Amino acid sequence: MRREGLMRRSERWRAPVAALPLQALYTVPELARAASLSRGRLLRLFEKLGICMMKSGTFWLVPLSELEKKAWPFWESVQAAEMLRRRHGGEE
Repeated sequence: MRREGLMRRSERWRAPVAALPLQALYTVPELARAASLSRGRLLRLFEKLGICMMKSGTFWLVPLSELEKKAWPFWESVQAAEMLRRRHGGEE
């Protein structure tokens, strides 16, 4: 039985998500570009997954914790980018 609002790892994702930098909050347009989706389509997907977003002025913001819990392709993208950054001496 599928739990509402969570993507199972076995679910096929449309396309790979481009590498995202590690940050606490992401804008919806930033995530949409990384996933090669329109903002509207991504908003509908996030709504279906039950991802909590915050509005700041005209921007919808998505916390990293929500991506980690509910949208694994984005979380894996962040992890991969961070691993590459550390591997190539980008640690401060």
